[in-house]
Amino acid sequence: MKKIVIALGGNAIKHWNQKGSAEEQLENLGGSCSHMMKIIKKGYPIAITHGNGPQVGNLLIQREKSAREVPPQPLDVCDAMTQGQVGGLSQFLEKGAERSQDAPPGRGEKVPRRGTIPGWKHGP
Repeated sequence: MKKIVIALGGNAIKHWNQKGSAEEQLENLGGSCSHMMKIIKKGYPIAITHGNGPQVGNLLIQREKSAREVPPQPLDVCDAMTQGQVGGLSQFLEKGAERSQDAPPGRGEKVPRRGTIPGWKHGP
């Protein structure tokens, strides 16, 4: 069986009309995951790639505005930071999506989640 590669662009994670809060991005990823689960349920192995353009842009703005307090980081460092952000948000969704009883055998394994806190919620 052929493997399907899914390219999840940064604009699919943060829509143009959103501020880009963690909650918004998590909700958007959840919508994408529901479509990916349909492919997985049909038995296709998938590989997921993702962009992070809007996320790194937001981080660069945050770094620029706080430059008096915290030294700014170069683009490649901010890019790596936001790649981790997108990967982390994706893993938060793992709990619900990958434990689906409808997933074919071998497709519902629990992926280890490092550094996450049960019941974690972003913000105050």
